[in-house]
Order: sequence, then C-alpha cells, then structure tokens
Amino acid sequence: MEAIVRWWDGVELWVTGLPFALQVLVVMIVLVPLAALVARALDVVVTKCFALVGRGDPHEGRGGGDDCPHSQDQDDDDGTDAVAGRHPHTTESED
Repeated sequence: MEAIVRWWDGVELWVTGLPFALQVLVVMIVLVPLAALVARALDVVVTKCFALVGRGDPHEGRGGGDDCPHSQDQDDDDGTDAVAGRHPHTTESED
C-alpha cells in the first residue's frame, strides 16, 4: 500500500508542476473516460439490482413505439396537427 501512496504522490506532484492548460488537458484525458466507465458500471449495477427486486427494466414500455396508439400525429377537429405523443386527454395545464 505504501508503494501505491508514493506513486500517487509522484503523479500529483507531476500534474501540479505542469502549466494550467496542460493540467486541464491531462485531467480531462484521464477523467472523462474514467467517469464514463464509472457511470456505465453504475448503470449496469443499478439495473441488475432493480431486476433483483422485481422492478424490471426502467426503459421498457417507453418511447411511444408502434404499440402506443397516441405516438403518431393526430388531426384535431379544426384540421391542425396535434403535438406528436400527446395523449388526447391531457390539457395544456398538465404539461
């Protein structure tokens, strides 16, 4: 563990010794992919935990695909097109 701490201290000293623009570049090159991997891993873990407790896939049944009768544009009585995806029983105040 001591070797890891010494290595990390060396990395910190190296990064802090760089000019600011290079510090930002190094941090972004490392942190953006790392943050994306962590976010993806958390998504997988949470999805599996939800499946274990019976919640299922949170994206299932969404998207207004072919099985949703209200997903296509509908003509109003006055001939204008309704907003796609809006259910006919909703009002402007409910949005």
